Parts: sequence; C-alpha cells; structure tokens
Amino acid sequence: MRPMDKAGEKKLVESVHDVAGHVHDGLSPTDAVVKVAKDNNLSANYISLVSQAYNVGKTAATRQVEGGVLEKLAEFELADAHEAIDRVF
Repeated sequence: MRPMDKAGEKKLVESVHDVAGHVHDGLSPTDAVVKVAKDNNLSANYISLVSQAYNVGKTAATRQVEGGVLEKLAEFELADAHEAIDRVF
C-alpha cells in the first residue's frame, strides 16, 4: 500500500468534516457518508476510509466528553462503510 499524498489527506479530512456536519444537521452517519461520497465522487476505498475516520473520531469525542460514566458509555450510531459503498455503487 502506498502512502497517501497531501491532496489525498486533504480530501479525506474535508470529507470527514462534511460527514460530521451532515450528522450534526440530522442525517445518520451512513446517510451522511453516502451524500458526501456522491457529492465528491469518492471511490469505494475513500468511502471506507471516511467511514472509519468518522467512527474513530466520534468514539474518541464521546470518550472525552465531560460528565459521568453514563455519558462516556452512551450509545451512538456509526457509519456503515459496506452499506454506504453498496448504496453509492
């Protein structure tokens, strides 16, 4: 696997940011990934990376939330990369 170039990194970061914005606006994570993938003509590999990056970021943010144990253990929906890829292609 070859390393990602700077343009690829920028595209990934912007895509994850867009997904998070759409989730904040009310879309499910998978729906948000599908929207971003279609809007930006993402490949299946990018869809997988965007989904994984969103899920890791959401998990990390939830663990860092201030509050008690229940807030840190709260359930939340994750992006399903396989479903997103199926819906885009």
